[in-house]
Amino acid sequence: MGETVDSLSEKDITNLKIALESNSTSGFDMKRLLDHTWLIVAELRRLNPGISEDDIRVIMSKSNLVLRDITVATSNCMSEGLVAHVLDRVRVLRADLDSWILPALEAVRWRHQLRGRARQLAHHGHHEYPDLQPDDHELAAYAWPHSVTSVAPDPTPASDTFVQVGASHAATPRQGERETCWPSI
Repeated sequence: MGETVDSLSEKDITNLKIALESNSTSGFDMKRLLDHTWLIVAELRRLNPGISEDDIRVIMSKSNLVLRDITVATSNCMSEGLVAHVLDRVRVLRADLDSWILPALEAVRWRHQLRGRARQLAHHGHHEYPDLQPDDHELAAYAWPHSVTSVAPDPTPASDTFVQVGASHAATPRQGERETCWPSI
């Protein structure tokens, strides 16, 4: 039994301390289970001082502690952790939306409107905006991934929100085309 405790890494101990000190029932449940486990082991050793670790493991594996209590506590703790994780990811995604993605979409929409106007002018023989001549591949080069639009417990971060589909068309400037200052998507 001493080897098992000695095999815990510093990170494992830190994670256990954080869980025990957290403001949730998860920490309380973990402490209760740990105390209960040590009490059972101590009682088994008191009743039979020569009991082997293997015998203790067999007895513990058939106990209500392992069969019911640990399962319930683990399920409760995982549910709390999952909810906290999802809320953190939603906050990150919302911040990314507000600070980067929405302005990038606005820039693409604005450029698309200018290109539409350039198409109209070119159709009527006016060429005031040669750098805005229509490029049918540019806007089609970006797609909104399904994972972001679906209900997923782990929304993608902003760096993964747009994926470049037609990189060869969007990344290759045409001859005479000016480089734009739009954010890289």
